[in-house]
Amino acid sequence: MRLPTLREIDDELVRRDFAEFIKRFWGQVEQSMPLVWTWHFQVLADHFQAITDGKIARIVVNIPPGHGKSIISAVLWPAWEWLTRPGLRSLFGSYAYGLAERDSIRCRELIRSEEYRRLIPRKGSKPSWALKPLPDRLDEFHNTAGGFRQVYSSGGKATGLRGHKVVMDDPINVADANSTGALREAIRIWDQSLSSRFVDPRAVQRVLIMQRLNVGDLAGHCLNVGGYDHLSLPSEARPLHKCCCPEGTACSQRGGTSIGFVDPRDPGQLLNPVVSTADVIAQARRDLGSFGYAGQHDQMPTPLEGGLVRRENFGAYAQLPGTHGDWAQSWDLKGSASKLAGTSYCCGWVLFRPRGSANVYVVDRFRDRVGIVGAIGGIRRFSTLYPTATIRVENKALGPAAIEMLHDEIPGVVADDPDGSKVQRFVACQPMIEAGNVLVPEMAPWLDEFMDEITAFPNGLNDDQVDALTQQLLHWRAKPGGGKPWWT
Repeated sequence: MRLPTLREIDDELVRRDFAEFIKRFWGQVEQSMPLVWTWHFQVLADHFQAITDGKIARIVVNIPPGHGKSIISAVLWPAWEWLTRPGLRSLFGSYAYGLAERDSIRCRELIRSEEYRRLIPRKGSKPSWALKPLPDRLDEFHNTAGGFRQVYSSGGKATGLRGHKVVMDDPINVADANSTGALREAIRIWDQSLSSRFVDPRAVQRVLIMQRLNVGDLAGHCLNVGGYDHLSLPSEARPLHKCCCPEGTACSQRGGTSIGFVDPRDPGQLLNPVVSTADVIAQARRDLGSFGYAGQHDQMPTPLEGGLVRRENFGAYAQLPGTHGDWAQSWDLKGSASKLAGTSYCCGWVLFRPRGSANVYVVDRFRDRVGIVGAIGGIRRFSTLYPTATIRVENKALGPAAIEMLHDEIPGVVADDPDGSKVQRFVACQPMIEAGNVLVPEMAPWLDEFMDEITAFPNGLNDDQVDALTQQLLHWRAKPGGGKPWWT
């Protein structure tokens, strides 16, 4: 029996281990930037290999620009997969069709290379599979084992083929980070256009790779929907448990991803100090500004410099200072029974103002995409939990119908007709918030989602939580005897 040569052993390792494949073929794909292997490359390789091995089905990868994500995910990864699973069918996309097409060409050229073809397992004296003759297009290629790699674009050019997985690398242009239309269109395509493009809907793999751009971007949407792993790799490490994804997410900044990875760095340590040095990071801060840097590098999108309040403006409480005082429910009923992206939420707050105090305590929240039946159910539930609370409902959208239906069931439901614009109403509450007179729980399942929205206002994707909150704050701050908001 012939023993394998060292070269054969090394080749087999490359077939089995994606990290080793990256090391061997990086220089063939990217000549302008030599590979300096750092721990984050290993982390990316481990997670992409876990997807291939069926250990991760859905994942959001947030990583700063310039860290090799496109080469690894869109060029090297699909080529490596075909060495052992040539029947895989993959759909790759980007906000710009040209970028996705570029990576398709690079991947195809890699597979055509002599070094790669030497790694393809043999069937007798010939390779077990080969690329099919090139079609008259640059965005798609197939192999003789039934696998293919095809490009789609979040800009609207969709595929007619069905794949085993969908990979999106940067769904929107950085220039569109604050375009509500662009943000919602990326979400619509991900949720609707691509949701039916799978070979087997029971075995769906969805991979989103991007730098964070906005609290309402596609990454934020996927994390809020749930069911995704979250691999978050900020340029500078932050304290663990500081992440914008909901509690319970398999997150590298909290309890760890599904394969057990937790960011190992101490706060402040850089992701790749060899390339993204401290000087490079400092320049990025100056170039991008606080908002751009927070999203693209910290992976924690925050408001533009014009944002009206900051998270630290809010007080925090471990427990309420008693129960005597004014209790209120405040509702914004712009909801819809549709769960599709872009539809509005119904939101209701329970607030408490202790007797003789200027402080307002944010106690509880209802928020869901529901119609009139779901909204009334939320009001009824809060009325049972907080029986002394008054109920204030904005007299718009579903509000009038809810008020009429509850009129004979729950006493004291008040219709509220807001004055001024949303921003005017918020500005009227701003001094109260900045003075620390609005307090939130130290821990609550909705806290991060609320803070993302209110600190992004008026630049965020949603404002239902803000509207419902300011409605009651303005009522409690009304001029004595006048009943008008105090900005007038």
